[in-house]
Amino acid sequence: MKNLISFLILLSTTFGYCQTITVDNIFQLEIKKVDQRSRLFQMHFKGYYIRIPKDSKKIQFKIKATSLTNQKETFNPNNIYVVLRDKKLRLRPFDGDFIQLVDAKPDDKTPYYGYQYRPEVPDTFKNYEMKGFKDIETCINYGTERKPHEKPIYFNTRQFKKEIFSLYFALPKDQTSGEIYYGNVKLMDFELD
Repeated sequence: MKNLISFLILLSTTFGYCQTITVDNIFQLEIKKVDQRSRLFQMHFKGYYIRIPKDSKKIQFKIKATSLTNQKETFNPNNIYVVLRDKKLRLRPFDGDFIQLVDAKPDDKTPYYGYQYRPEVPDTFKNYEMKGFKDIETCINYGTERKPHEKPIYFNTRQFKKEIFSLYFALPKDQTSGEIYYGNVKLMDFELD
């Protein structure tokens, strides 16, 4: 009986995360893991740090993307976001396995802290606004406290046939569930321990 219960738990977990969804008729996406991570600093290879607010928890989504054409295709991570219906929030990832970009033209006085400016890569997060929902984004302030000039961080696109990557979201500490989307397509409902 104990083995049967263990098997059923394993089977339900497997079905919860192994559903594949086709997006843009180009990629098939599968959520491999949803996990709460440490609140400590997240270190990047470029040498800068991001810390989420004290009233938040950091959630990692490990996602497998497979090209349906069996060729390298361009994947846009800016189309992925989390929806918290109970709080009417739509969250952009604050970190991930993609190069971070900022839509601010560089000049000699602007420190970019490892972010890149690539105007040819559009920030598509705003294309999927939800009526009545507030968008939550990580921004860099290029102004001052009195005269802020904030620009959101977004991600560069990347070409691949198949890849497993991580995206990180800052959710309120008391949040136990939500939805993850790619564009207008819901990838899954998720529950947190």
